[in-house]
Amino acid sequence: MLTVKNEYFANQEIEKLLKNKMNELSDSVDCFDKISAKAFPDEKSDFSESGFTVSGLENVTGRSRKMHILKWAAISAAAIVCIAVIPKTGFINRVYKNMTGNSVKCIYQNLITEINSETQKNEYLIVDYPLDYYIKNDVLITPLFRCPFEEIDKENVNVRLFIRQINGINTNQIYAAAYVDSYSEENILAAAESNFKFSGEETEAVIQDISNIEANFSDDNELIDCAVETCFSTNDSYEIINSDNETVSLASFEYTSIFKTTNGIEALKTSVIYSKDTESPDSLYDYDIISQNGNGDIIDISRDDMWHRSMYFNGNSAMPTENISDFTRKDIFADSDRTINEFDFLSIKPYANPDFTWDENIELALTSGYKKFYSIIPPTDSYSALTLKMYYPSSYKNGVIEVKDGYDFLNSVDTSSEIPEESDQITEINKAQILNLQKNLDYLESIRIDNNNPEKSKEIEEEILILQETLLSLEEEMNRLAESSN
Repeated sequence: MLTVKNEYFANQEIEKLLKNKMNELSDSVDCFDKISAKAFPDEKSDFSESGFTVSGLENVTGRSRKMHILKWAAISAAAIVCIAVIPKTGFINRVYKNMTGNSVKCIYQNLITEINSETQKNEYLIVDYPLDYYIKNDVLITPLFRCPFEEIDKENVNVRLFIRQINGINTNQIYAAAYVDSYSEENILAAAESNFKFSGEETEAVIQDISNIEANFSDDNELIDCAVETCFSTNDSYEIINSDNETVSLASFEYTSIFKTTNGIEALKTSVIYSKDTESPDSLYDYDIISQNGNGDIIDISRDDMWHRSMYFNGNSAMPTENISDFTRKDIFADSDRTINEFDFLSIKPYANPDFTWDENIELALTSGYKKFYSIIPPTDSYSALTLKMYYPSSYKNGVIEVKDGYDFLNSVDTSSEIPEESDQITEINKAQILNLQKNLDYLESIRIDNNNPEKSKEIEEEILILQETLLSLEEEMNRLAESSN
């Protein structure tokens, strides 16, 4: 066993042993001599054939161990800087934002482009509301959708809704844009799109079945009447009382739509009941909503899950994080008794009267004889408004609707009229379609006048022509129905 007395002696002995071993392996080739000489050189040995001088103890690559140590020291220092220092400077966040920023802006811009493209090539109902009004009254505007935008800290912020229609009937393909002042792409603050969209094939299939779809909507809905009779009553003063013994104003309406889900496409009739405590002007509305398909099956729809995305230009979510609507969901339909045969309430339909001025944004007060049954805000959709019922106890007759000055941004009217109690549902559907088509025609005409692009003007004129033909067809059908009822 070799005893090592000191480091120098040990090194010399190891060198000698290795060198002898290499010589034994190859007597005719001098490469091992060179390797050995490089690995264990004498001081300041010269290897002119290799083109460099090796000084001191080096490794076989010819690189100095000093440099090797310095290299790893530099790498270690860089790692420490990356792990401990750079994140605190925000550098990583800035790099990440730069990497994802263009992608987010691309998603937003693609959404705006899709809105423009969709509304030019397909049938859409286009309506505008102040953002704060939409937030508070979303149930009256899009019953199956919540408002997709949070409160925005700017003045004069409005929302433009683009509701896809098929033959004048609303679908659940909706776009929305929050904008400031007048609508233009430059003034858009945020945009939203719904979860489901209709392909050309799906649209054509719906059109082929449109007569059956309209037949589903023509039947009277007993769910509303049974819920009203079960969950509301009257007191000694013949006021309407809810289950919490509060005096309320009470109304209902129906909302028809062609609805796409993961299970397919169905025609839905959606019913809404809503009431408000008349003794607390600042109280919220209670409401309940229920949807049925053509077979009468109840379809469960979550209003909170209808939007795919709502985003600002910078990619931040514009969706409200809490419910700030004036409407609070309450079980009404679930508690109703569907075997009611006697009805203690009468109802009148303000917009069923052809002489009644239709307006999207008014407040209605119902009176009957000497009793006033307080006021309520009607739904804004034209078909929903035509199906609006306002209730009062059956002890009173000859209901009269008064229009109050409430929300003036859409030119409220001031009139009153006696309202007939019944109305033909098919006529109501046609009237709603005519109103919506007229809105779309007015909108297209306005952008046609302002447009300077000849090619786009031609597309707009073609769309106007199609809508005019549809409008004429509906008006002829209305006249035919009127003649047949006489």
